[in-house]
Amino acid sequence: MSETSTQSKILTLDEQIKALKEKKKREIAKLERNVGKKFIEMFDCQNMHIDAIYEIIEEANIYYKENKLKNEYHFENNEVK
Repeated sequence: MSETSTQSKILTLDEQIKALKEKKKREIAKLERNVGKKFIEMFDCQNMHIDAIYEIIEEANIYYKENKLKNEYHFENNEVK
């Protein structure tokens, strides 16, 4: 295999990797938009100030983490809730 052919394949692979990274970035942005839209609909936040929405998210995160820890404790100790 010639050096030029190898370099061409490497360049092609680099371009494919770059395209896949860009596609991944677009898909993540799309997911974030869709999740945000669903969140706003589910919690009826259409008319709320952004700070109030962030507060709801923080409270939900705290609640989730607390319950996750409780569930892990009960699971590890074979306790039935």
